Amino acid sequence: MADFPMGPAEVQKKLSRNDLGLTGSHQAGIVVPKQADILAFFPALNESTMNPRETMTVRCLVSGDLLKLSFIHYNGRLHRLSTRDEYRLTGLTRYLRRRDALDGDTLRLSRGAAGYSIDVIGLALSQKEHDSSVALTSLWKASY
Repeated sequence: MADFPMGPAEVQKKLSRNDLGLTGSHQAGIVVPKQADILAFFPALNESTMNPRETMTVRCLVSGDLLKLSFIHYNGRLHRLSTRDEYRLTGLTRYLRRRDALDGDTLRLSRGAAGYSIDVIGLALSQKEHDSSVALTSLWKASY
């Protein structure tokens, strides 16, 4: 049984062209907003270290494959070594390509007794879903 801190059981992110690597940018991973509800879903990080990261083992709901994702806080600003202060989730590129994810699809990360899981919901289906979600930004939401 997985042991998780308090927080939402699920987070969702509406995928953008930038998230899918379609804009020609060289960004590493998907930006995670600094909202407490979203951050509470992810593993706790040791903020006293430079650029702390935790590896998340995530099961793909479609194939059953295990993915290794990294949740990272680029915190150079806190250590006065750079101007960066952002959270990112990396290791998704290959998975999103295999799933043929499109701009507007929804990336869904869940956690429960069996650990973390991941899925991509097509745009048409994600617009029909009704749940107990709380919208935190136009692209992210948490569900309890």
